[in-house]
Amino acid sequence: MSMQNTQDIITKFELYFGDETSLSSAEELDLLQKKYDDVLHSEEWEFLKKTATGSISGTDITQPADFDRMTTDQVIYLGNANRNYIVVPFTDRRKYVNQNGVFYYDALNEKFVSMMSQNDTYSFDYIYTPPALDLASSNPVFPTRFYDMLYHAMCLDADIINMSDKARSYASLNLKMYNDTLDDMKSWNKKLSGFQTYGV
Repeated sequence: MSMQNTQDIITKFELYFGDETSLSSAEELDLLQKKYDDVLHSEEWEFLKKTATGSISGTDITQPADFDRMTTDQVIYLGNANRNYIVVPFTDRRKYVNQNGVFYYDALNEKFVSMMSQNDTYSFDYIYTPPALDLASSNPVFPTRFYDMLYHAMCLDADIINMSDKARSYASLNLKMYNDTLDDMKSWNKKLSGFQTYGV
């Protein structure tokens, strides 16, 4: 069965359990979302990187609505010359009072704060949070060839294992399939990011 969407993943999960699962449709979707989130937070995936752009007049840049975290770059670029402004942790902000070239991240207020007033354009790269999965229009954002990993992960959930003899007996196989597919996706991600070249 070729999986193309969220419903296909849940159907494959149900095939592994037959009539043994007592989860409702909503519970199955919640379990899938939980495992999907685990995968998304396990790596700095290339497919989750976006660029924020805009203008700053003063000291504050409001984070994008779908912002999760900065990339490892940790830099905000100002102006056409892309002047580098480093982003420091909130607790380090006092070290840089009245210094140009520095922002700190204020997570509580969801904004980046410059140590000095700016009047320019900005851009920075960040990791975004994809929409929650649903059965109509929102599917995992990575290629479909990696979807198998998600139903294997669902089968590894402690509650699922406890309710099913079949889940217990296939736990080691599901773990292996999950890890193999996740490793494959991590390898693909490294190739995308330029850490390795294809064929290596």
